[in-house]
Amino acid sequence: MNRLFDARRILMPVAAVVVTTVFALLSLAMKAACFGITVPFIPPVVRNACYSDIAALWNARDLSMHLPPYSGGYDQVTQQLIPGTLEYPTVSGLIIWLTASLASSEIAFVLISAAVLGASAISVTLLLRRLTTTRSWVWAAAPALILYTVYNWDVLPVLASVGAFVLVLRPPGGELKRWHLVTAGALLGIGGALKLYPLLFVLPLVLWVLLDSSLAPAGRKWRRSTAAWMFGTASAVILVTNIPFMLINFGGWAAAFQFQFSRAIDATTLSLWWVTFTPFTDIGIPEVQRLMMTASTVSTAIAIVLVLSYGWFTGTRRGTVNWLGLAGALLCVYLIFNKVNSPQYVLWLIPFFVVLRVKWIFVAAYFVADIATFFGWYLWNMNTGSVAEFWHVTLIVGVSVRLALLAVFVIILPKTSPVISSELRTLRSSGAEIPDVRTSESLAR
Repeated sequence: MNRLFDARRILMPVAAVVVTTVFALLSLAMKAACFGITVPFIPPVVRNACYSDIAALWNARDLSMHLPPYSGGYDQVTQQLIPGTLEYPTVSGLIIWLTASLASSEIAFVLISAAVLGASAISVTLLLRRLTTTRSWVWAAAPALILYTVYNWDVLPVLASVGAFVLVLRPPGGELKRWHLVTAGALLGIGGALKLYPLLFVLPLVLWVLLDSSLAPAGRKWRRSTAAWMFGTASAVILVTNIPFMLINFGGWAAAFQFQFSRAIDATTLSLWWVTFTPFTDIGIPEVQRLMMTASTVSTAIAIVLVLSYGWFTGTRRGTVNWLGLAGALLCVYLIFNKVNSPQYVLWLIPFFVVLRVKWIFVAAYFVADIATFFGWYLWNMNTGSVAEFWHVTLIVGVSVRLALLAVFVIILPKTSPVISSELRTLRSSGAEIPDVRTSESLAR
């Protein structure tokens, strides 16, 4: 019996890695049709959705020129980026530049990027298995890995975020120490320099350290200083990864933000604002665009404040802060009210399906809605007549169901318990051992 148990402990992680690897390879195979390569086992309807931002940006951003990142700028007349600039935060820009510098062609760039992103997806699988063996399959076998691993660079910030989660929930040695929390802050800062959204998770973690009763034995002074170190480290990482580019070429650095700010809310955004205000979004009336962008910014800010206020209330009144649930809720309100909700953003959300006890019906429904959104978008644009109309309806339904489920998640995630086992942990502050600090399950109580 013990041998069988030991075999499972070895085989299950291997199986999870194999499945993640296969899904990443299938994601690459999906893109083959765009290079004129037919993969026999990929159905035609899937081959037709072979687009990826990775391949598109090789030509659109002149990556073959191997220009230093953010050395270009922004053309105010055409509202386009000048070669040498990318529309992503700086660490993403550096990684894209480094992988492009190793490539001499578009297909080589895609292959190199696929290797980096596939390895990152596998790393996420292994990290999530440190937290939960069963629910980690929600990531390892997610259909989204096939659709999006080699679509954009979103696996990278997911890796940074999950790394931070593991450091706090299952720290090395089993004892939560200050340096674990500070390093988690640094990882979230790196995630923010890859794609901005991981910065949302810093404040819930700070609230937990300051207010959750499970850390009360550490003392108020330790909690305040640790929270300050966490927040300061995340902020320092953002500054260190941005200031050099600002000093070298401020226009090139600012161009990424200018490009994103000027992006119109249209059918490519797949957001609340597009699906609600169609057909006005398709006409491109400047006044309507300004109104929607203002509404998006204001509503996002208000929603974030409301979620954090709920966390502050539960912390001060009840002594509990479910920082994982709050972080997930913050991500959901961002996806609801932001002017862009691209299909691959589902990758950002999946780790919360793993580490929180989200009901399987909600997880399955979101995956189905995401698949409908993905294929609805591409096949709507590739067909005409009644076929195009069918896929357009599929797209609208997919986007609408995604939004409805995100609204549900905003309500339920802060009240959803983590899946971490109930092993007692100790916390050390200034070398003093505190034996009665409870596990992360106290977050949900």
